[in-house]
Amino acid sequence: MTRMKGFLRVMRSSCRCSLMIVAIVGCSRGPRLNEVKGTVTIGGTPQKNVAVQFNPVTGGRSADARTNAEGKFVLRYAPGLNGAIVGMHRVRVWAGGERDEDGYVSAEKQLFKGEFEVKPGPNVIDIAIP
Repeated sequence: MTRMKGFLRVMRSSCRCSLMIVAIVGCSRGPRLNEVKGTVTIGGTPQKNVAVQFNPVTGGRSADARTNAEGKFVLRYAPGLNGAIVGMHRVRVWAGGERDEDGYVSAEKQLFKGEFEVKPGPNVIDIAIP
């Protein structure tokens, strides 16, 4: 009978630990993302097909985008997830890095490097390069 009580005690303890692990892991939804969109201009002219990257200063996954024909972008955190983490970000904008029809990748040219803050809620961050 003593062996049975010991076995039951171990089983109960194991079940409690398993439930706690499931609760902790299962409740994690990842970072809270906030919409970030904007326009990239150089000398007032919208820039098409330039890359935009926001890297959180405190660490974590970056968010990126490519501008459309009107110079507008919407940051993407991961496939199917738009937005960026709240806080200060190191921002980089560059041109190039695309493949041409022959498969060659063009050289990258950095156009802007600076910092912007992503605030809770929707953000419009226009990057005006002189």
